[in-house]
Order: sequence, then structure tokens, then C-alpha cells
Amino acid sequence: MLGWTEWEWEQHVPAMPALEELTIRNCKLQRLPAGLAQHACRLRELDLRNIQLLVSVENFPSVVKLWSYDNPRLETISNNPSLQWIDITNCPALEELDGLPSLRSLEWWDWRAEALPEYLREAKLKKLRIDCRRSLLKLIALQDESSEWGKIQHVQQVKAYGHKIEGGAEEADQSHEDEDAEWYIYYTKEPYSFDAYLGKSTG
Repeated sequence: MLGWTEWEWEQHVPAMPALEELTIRNCKLQRLPAGLAQHACRLRELDLRNIQLLVSVENFPSVVKLWSYDNPRLETISNNPSLQWIDITNCPALEELDGLPSLRSLEWWDWRAEALPEYLREAKLKKLRIDCRRSLLKLIALQDESSEWGKIQHVQQVKAYGHKIEGGAEEADQSHEDEDAEWYIYYTKEPYSFDAYLGKSTG
């Protein structure tokens, strides 16, 4: 349903009481209906992919896991009290994570972004995985508290991976031997541990 833009479900109409997993993808849905959040009381896993006009994911009391892939207008994930794990991939407009008291683990993928999102600074996470462009991984590795490092240094465990952008000028100074090597940062807050590989030295 590539042209699907509206899903009307009034709160007073009960349905889907046994639904545990829901995937919605490749449409133009503008919002998720209030009836879904209220009556799908066993819904644990919500997978949202390539929903072009979706702006928010909110008020789902039972959802524990959320996948949000390629939702270009998504701005807010809020008031989901049971949510423990989120995978956020290519959602550049997302600015707010709020009302997520159970959130402990987050995966963030964006190979085009030049900076980490600000909402990571306030997220109370135990585990964070980052997949980003190599130039951003370098900025994180500087451990400059006023920049990218300051957004994630409070997280107990961070695994970050730097990816080569095809045709990107940022990779021009890397040797051919290192083009496909995995760049990474592994960080643990307590007890402190920091390990990184950012390519072979050219000096």
C-alpha cells in the first residue's frame, strides 16, 4: 500500500488484543492510530520502515523493542514506558527521545551524518552501538567533551564502527590496503576502557 496515508482507529473500538509483533513499511502513513496503542495491549515489537510522512511514535505502553528505519520525517519517540531497545537507522529529522524510562540499549546507524544526534546526550543508556562514516568516528575518538564525545561518554558500553563512504573525499588519504579494514571504537565507562582502530598511520 505505497500510497497509504491514513489509518483511522478510534479509541473506543477494541481490536487486536493478541497482537505481539507489527511491521509497517513502504507507505506514506502520517500517524499511528490511538486505537492501536490502546487496544493492542500485548504488542511487544514494532518495526517501522520507510514510512515517508510519519512524524512521531508515542503512547505505546507495552512496546519493548522498536525498529525505525528510513523514516525521513520522524521527529519524536516519546511516552513509551516499557521500551527497552531501539534501532534507529537513517532518521535524520529525529530530535527527541522522551518518556522512555526503561530504555537501556540503542543502535544508531547513519553513514551520511556529520555529527551524532543531540538526543544521545540525555539518553540513559547502558549499551550504545554506532555505525557512522569514518570522519565522524575520528571526531568521537578525539574524546573532546565539548564535541561528539560529550554526547556519549556517560554510556556504560559503546561500540562504534566507521564505514567508508563510496566516492567520498574523506577516504582519499587512506591506503588501498586499509580501505576495507574495520575501523572501530570500544569504550567502557566503568571500569574505564578505551580501544580504537582508525586505520594505518601514513606518517
